[in-house]
Amino acid sequence: MHGLVNYFYSMFSDSSIEGIWITNSTLKLRWTGVFSSSSASSLVYEVSIGKAEGWSDVLQWVETMDTELLVSPLQHLTDYYVTVTGINGAGLYETTKFVLN
Repeated sequence: MHGLVNYFYSMFSDSSIEGIWITNSTLKLRWTGVFSSSSASSLVYEVSIGKAEGWSDVLQWVETMDTELLVSPLQHLTDYYVTVTGINGAGLYETTKFVLN
């Protein structure tokens, strides 16, 4: 779509976090290779999004086993603070945070 900017952040050569605007109000978040586990199928992800750092007023701790998530409604050209936590079967976790704008 014209005027929509996609977000891409690569932490390492084999990992990335992407925000892909599907429409003016729907964003696809995708994270690949960000979290590691001896059994990737055992990872659970918790995702939250807020309008300020540490907030979850847009999306509150949604759990998924997928490495992507559709989020709507959002306002394009607005800063959103995203937190993704990967949790393995033993309960050990790692968190990454970034800003979509």
